[in-house]
This record gives sequence, structure tokens and C-alpha cells, in this order.
Amino acid sequence: MKKILIIISLFSMALAITSCSSENGRFNVKNSWCSEQLMPKLEKVTISADILFLYNSSSLDDSSFDGKKQLDGLVSHFLGNNLSDIQSIKIVGYTDRIGSKQYNYDLGLARAKSIKEYLQNHNIQTNYIIESKGKEEPVTDGCFKLAGDELRACLQPDRRVQLYVEREN
Repeated sequence: MKKILIIISLFSMALAITSCSSENGRFNVKNSWCSEQLMPKLEKVTISADILFLYNSSSLDDSSFDGKKQLDGLVSHFLGNNLSDIQSIKIVGYTDRIGSKQYNYDLGLARAKSIKEYLQNHNIQTNYIIESKGKEEPVTDGCFKLAGDELRACLQPDRRVQLYVEREN
């Protein structure tokens, strides 16, 4: 009987703990150690890298007027909210499939670093996590019969930067 109670207790604890990380809301357990007030919020922001960078570039100096406007809007968004509740900003750079895996990884990383530097230069001081997915995780699924400028235009959605902002509640 004692073994059964221990197993039931362990199962109950596991169920309560997994309810803290349940993404689909199947569990509705209110525990002091994992209440919604203690769970950080995650905010995802996607920036089209094609607007920010010239093709094959990671320099914000070459960015278009629309790109600068989009970045300035992002800075305003951050400054308009409470910066002290931001725990971290993860910046992930992506590229299209043109070029080698290593080259695209490096280009995605350089783009992510450019965004980090831009945010830091505009007084967004927090913990930054920089990543590159390179040409992994494309959002396009066609474009195979195209070449040149048409191919680059078709693959534009793959060239992006995503920010994941983790905030305290």
C-alpha cells in the first residue's frame, strides 16, 4: 500500500509540474511555484531582412529607408514599454537557400549581430542571445524553376530576422 501511495504522489507531482509548461492548456492546475504571474512572457517579432539589408549584405548602412523606419518602430516599441521587465532578446538571422551552408550561416549571424548593435546603440540594454539558422527553416516552398532576380525575389520571405523577447510578468 505504501508503494502505491508513493507512486500516486510522484505521478501527482509530475502532473502538477508539467502543467506549468503546458502549451495547449490541457491542465489547469494553479500552483504557487508556477502561477501565470511567475511565468515569463515570450514575444516574437519578425523583421524582413530584405528590407533591412541589401541582397548578400549584413550592413545596416546599406539599408533602405523602409528598413530604418521598421527598426526605428521596433526601438519605439521597446522604449514605449517597460524595459526593466525584459529578461532577454534572442535574435535569429535567416537567409535564403542561395549559397553554401557555411556562408549562409555566417551571413545570418552577421545580420543578427547588426540588429543587436542597432538596438544597443538605441539604449535597449538587456541580455542578448544571437543565433543563425542560415538557410535552414525556409518559409518558401517553391521557386525552383526561377533564376537570377526572379529567384531572389521569390526567396525574399526566407531572408528574415526574428526576435524573441522574454519578459517577466
